[in-house]
Amino acid sequence: KPAQKEHAFIPHLNCHPKYHGKKHGKSVLHAAVGLAYEAGYQKVDLFTWAGNLKAVPLYKKMGFMWRPESSVQMENYTLAARRHPLGRAYFSRHDWYETQVRELALEEDLVERGNVKVYEYLWRAENGEFLRMVFDRQSWRPVEVENNDLLASCSLPDEKLVAGVPHPVKWRVVNKKRDPIQVYLTASGDAGVEVEKQEVLTVTDEAEAEA
Repeated sequence: KPAQKEHAFIPHLNCHPKYHGKKHGKSVLHAAVGLAYEAGYQKVDLFTWAGNLKAVPLYKKMGFMWRPESSVQMENYTLAARRHPLGRAYFSRHDWYETQVRELALEEDLVERGNVKVYEYLWRAENGEFLRMVFDRQSWRPVEVENNDLLASCSLPDEKLVAGVPHPVKWRVVNKKRDPIQVYLTASGDAGVEVEKQEVLTVTDEAEAEA
């Protein structure tokens, strides 16, 4: 769609009934998601229907989230997760598909942080290493990232902001290491959003900032 240059779409995924249950759909979908990642996209979508009981768990295991209040629009943010610096570090050592922890229930993926609707991903390896990322559904960007060493988050009071009215933005950093870490916080707004924040934080346990 216009202005969605980072967004890919899978229009069809069909398999002859004779070959159902042989993981051909999984292989093709895994390849399609991989192709979208290699092409530089941040997100890939597809559509199905609620009665497609066989496909919905497959899509969810592949990282797709069922967008609430939609005709089963499935959104996949694993591409952006794999491009994130902490994601690149984790996925250089662990497979993104095999270590993903998901509920495969046949229901919408409705998660809210206050009044902001988000999607939450979790990957956990056998050695205890994990990566958790929370994506804002409106901006397609991560608003919280956590691994074994740290947690960093950004929060707004509501996803629907009123033009011309100030709204607080809050950042939170949790240091899980023994030694203090230094955090360089730099924030700026997209077109039409005025925010400017530059601060250096020395974090022993936990620190917060606001703008």
